Amino acid sequence: ITKEVAFINSAVELQEKFINYKTKYSSIKLIVVIAHSNREVISVAPDMILKWEAFAHWVLPFNPQTMIFIACEAGQFPSTRTLFDKIPKLTKIYASPLKTSLAHAEVIKILVPYILLAKTLDNEIIQAGSLLNFFKTGGVILQCSRRNTEWNQFWQFIGSLM
Repeated sequence: ITKEVAFINSAVELQEKFINYKTKYSSIKLIVVIAHSNREVISVAPDMILKWEAFAHWVLPFNPQTMIFIACEAGQFPSTRTLFDKIPKLTKIYASPLKTSLAHAEVIKILVPYILLAKTLDNEIIQAGSLLNFFKTGGVILQCSRRNTEWNQFWQFIGSLM
């Protein structure tokens, strides 16, 4: 398993890193994004705020299967629907529909290795981890798929009220 971490501090750095990754990889199974966002836009660099559709075009060449976001409201319906619509191979998004912090995203420390190493994902294990994270930190991380579940719709509704 190859893993790389990119710290992006400007739009120019983002372009350079993405060009480099595109020459190295034909696809990336899992992309983890730590950013500022809301249900309409994501700030992928201090000087680069993108609508979710534009962000999807940036990651589309990597054909991700799974994306994890530590970003406020990234788990809201408009952003997840846009990503699924624009990235055909994307099957899962893990994100919070609420305002979030790094403390709320503690479950990510376990989720990333599990997704990368497990031959098949057990939804009950993922749900148990999400529930434990909620009781420990108050954070909500949804497992979103192309078919939106009633549980996700409930949390997305709660997030839209806040």
